[in-house]
Amino acid sequence: MVKAARCIFMTCFISLMAVIPAGAEMIINEVMSNEPRSQTSLEWIEFYNNSDKPKYLAFSQLNINGVDFGFASGSVNPYEYFVVCRRLTGENSFESVWGNNNGDWNANDPGEDYQVIEIFDIRLLNDSGIIILTYPNDPDSRFEWSQSGLDGVSWERFSPTSAAISNSVDPRGGTPGAKNSITPRDNDLAIIDMTARPLGSGLTGFEIRVANVGQNIMPASELSLYYDPDLDGLVSRADLITVIPFPQTIPEDTLLILSNIPLSGIYAGITALLPDDDLSNNNIMSLVAPGDEFPAVVISEFLPDPDPDSALRSEWIEIKNISTITIDMNGWLIGNSDIFVPISGVELMLEADNYLVLCKDSLAMVDYYGEFNTVIRQPVSWATLRNSGDTIRLRDSYGYSADSVLYEDTYGDNFTWALSDDTQYEGIWGRSVVSGGTPGETNDIL
Repeated sequence: MVKAARCIFMTCFISLMAVIPAGAEMIINEVMSNEPRSQTSLEWIEFYNNSDKPKYLAFSQLNINGVDFGFASGSVNPYEYFVVCRRLTGENSFESVWGNNNGDWNANDPGEDYQVIEIFDIRLLNDSGIIILTYPNDPDSRFEWSQSGLDGVSWERFSPTSAAISNSVDPRGGTPGAKNSITPRDNDLAIIDMTARPLGSGLTGFEIRVANVGQNIMPASELSLYYDPDLDGLVSRADLITVIPFPQTIPEDTLLILSNIPLSGIYAGITALLPDDDLSNNNIMSLVAPGDEFPAVVISEFLPDPDPDSALRSEWIEIKNISTITIDMNGWLIGNSDIFVPISGVELMLEADNYLVLCKDSLAMVDYYGEFNTVIRQPVSWATLRNSGDTIRLRDSYGYSADSVLYEDTYGDNFTWALSDDTQYEGIWGRSVVSGGTPGETNDIL
């Protein structure tokens, strides 16, 4: 069953502190100030000639945070871009990242068909900056930012005549030499977000928001969902799961598309795809969704109230891999009703049909139970369980709720809450038969 609900979609932009004066033609259009990772030579500034006549660079003056720079020669044709970068070619250069990485910037090569000038002395700060371009008889173009933004992502102007900027949404981190990714196109549908959740009975629920972020009314269209194990976006007709039609949209409209789909396995890589339009990079989104065998790991026993008069001084929670494959617990979380804590920050393999015992104090566990035949792990921190009742929650590395157990009281005397391993009482929780329970072993309950 598919439902579509209409709501208003608005895009938020960070406003520049200075509005572009009317009539400005030479525009500072995009700035890469927060370079990818820890690089120090990938800063660049993009300019745009927003007029019908050529502009001569020798007449221009560039001021970056109070430091002046000039151009010896060159010109920019009408409605074309040019870029000033810190390093044009070589290792960690503009050409190696935003060109074809052949060591040479050539206007005849695809993707390198715009002018780039190297000025090694430019210095851009991540968290703030002011760039001013002066051209004779043309109002100054001013570009200003007051925060770092996303790592390796440029600041783009909403349009050449706009004073608003935002981080680029292009997968490359910027759009030098091309129209900014946040500039509205004439015809542009976009997948804004996509989430999934297990519904039980073998079904997975999807919520997908599709917005008309263009300037024209878009006719009725459709959203396609595909199996995509590698999450690389390369799909074929054979991978198609379903096609979901949706109605006409007007600019700034959003459709909430709901769909319940049977997916096989514990997890399934899924890609959502819209038909081609004026901007393709916002027509696709991928995620890992829970399938009909989810969850692979569940909570199977726990002791929330160790007897302080006994040698057992540690709360503990037992989880079990009920699937047929090995699961890496790195990135999984365990918690109470208030907080989650990481189970492991490194690879921690839990084999099929095996247990993992999580505890507050591993030394106390060994003192009380002796040597374990299963894996025991003391997380870096612990979400303390309430004796008066609490909810134990298990979340997987994709952020899905794998299991949760609500208890309203405790048994005392080191008796545990345990999930029956007897097929006759499958899914039934009860008190452990023996004091101390059976951590890492088959459960036996009353």
